[in-house]
Amino acid sequence: MAKKYIVIYLAILTILAVTTRLIFLEKSPPGFYADEVSFGYNALSIMESGRDEYGITFPVYFKAFGEYKNPVYCYSIIPFLKIFGISVFAVRATSAFWGIATIVLMFFVVKNYLNDVHTAFFSSLILTFMPWHLIISRIAFEVVTLPFFILLSLLVRTNLVISLSISIKNQNLTKCPSG
Repeated sequence: MAKKYIVIYLAILTILAVTTRLIFLEKSPPGFYADEVSFGYNALSIMESGRDEYGITFPVYFKAFGEYKNPVYCYSIIPFLKIFGISVFAVRATSAFWGIATIVLMFFVVKNYLNDVHTAFFSSLILTFMPWHLIISRIAFEVVTLPFFILLSLLVRTNLVISLSISIKNQNLTKCPSG
């Protein structure tokens, strides 16, 4: 029964997240901010030549406007540029992807921690419509990756603790008492 709910809940969450993050993406928010252009230009430059705007080959950090940008976000734009071409939609779709992935990941983290599918669904549903998350999922700023990686680290930590505790229990069961 729980697996049935998981599939239904994930389908609902994905449809809502995709709809709220992709509809009119190139028009809302209006304009194309300088930071978004910088990310798009650097991703395009890496895609075409393997160098950033300063000629550095596959940089670890991207220098732009006197600061350094997150490489994970910049490199993750490249597949979207290849799929959708050079456009505002392609650059912003990367943020939408990270936002959608965060919502799905939130479901699994809460399900793992609380072992309750319904609470996992409602917490992810709240995140889907949370204004701050909705906004950062619609503009090309690297901050959208932060909630994803925080949730991913929580999920990995939880699974690691569970697997280690099972391993320790199994070792204790297989040891013979010393006499």
